[in-house]
Amino acid sequence: MTPAEVTSALPAIIARLPRKVRALLAARVFWEVHPVPRPTDLERGRDAGFTPQSPAYFWGRGLDDDPDVLEEDDTGELADPVDDAGGVIVVFARNVRDVAHLREIVEHEVAHFMGADEDEIEEVEGDPSEEAEIVDDPEDEIGDEDEDEEG
Repeated sequence: MTPAEVTSALPAIIARLPRKVRALLAARVFWEVHPVPRPTDLERGRDAGFTPQSPAYFWGRGLDDDPDVLEEDDTGELADPVDDAGGVIVVFARNVRDVAHLREIVEHEVAHFMGADEDEIEEVEGDPSEEAEIVDDPEDEIGDEDEDEEG
């Protein structure tokens, strides 16, 4: 993809993420799109196995040190985190095959921001050919089992 195509596709991909995640991203994460990794990018990712073919990375502090950040207060607003979690997600357009690949990349890098490491992400991602549906509020999808039993 080109940097312009990636930049154009990002808002729709981010809009599919859960509301709470979108709020945290908007408040704490910047996005950069470059054609290819720069020397600075390669240096940052050297210890994590980053290569010139890598499509993206998250650079910053994840939310794993503040697990209560996703809890809502009495008003329904997100709790105010006490740490300085946040950073930048850098995407390299020429290393992104298409919009579906970009969606996988965004979800992967957002998982890093949320505090997951590579092993945890691989465990959740499973078979990359199986696309998981992202819903805004999982409680809406479950339904009331008691009603089914009575009916």
